Amino acid sequence: DFIGGNLKMENISKIDKGNINDITSSKEIMSNLGNGKTLNDNELDLFIKDIINKKQIYFKLVDNKKFIGIIGISDFLKYPSLTIAIKKEDQGKGYFKKALKLFHNYYNKPYYIIVKEKNKKMLKIARKNFKYIGKRLLYGVAYIYIFEYT
Repeated sequence: DFIGGNLKMENISKIDKGNINDITSSKEIMSNLGNGKTLNDNELDLFIKDIINKKQIYFKLVDNKKFIGIIGISDFLKYPSLTIAIKKEDQGKGYFKKALKLFHNYYNKPYYIIVKEKNKKMLKIARKNFKYIGKRLLYGVAYIYIFEYT
């Protein structure tokens, strides 16, 4: 566990499925991540299994034992890409910045953050905290911006 104020990164286990499902079943949250699709029950089980088996690097974010979200690295478009997904009711409370510091202390290799053009809030945060690399078309429908954190 990695501590930063009251926010901690903790290992994910099968008992976290309900909390993670709150995020991965939210169209609003998932529309800004990866392919933009929510996860069905089987996809969520596979995601958690891959985390437990160390095929993916993800942690749950917890503040005073309350589940806040997830953070981790996955390969997206051949980039080691950071994903931070925070429950809707906990967004805008400074958790992103705290989580980023915690994760960078754990994962001290270069990684990227890929932000969809429509996610104006995240673009503002990324421009402030990351090095801009470029812009490209994703799936022929939307532009993404690529930033590097080194």
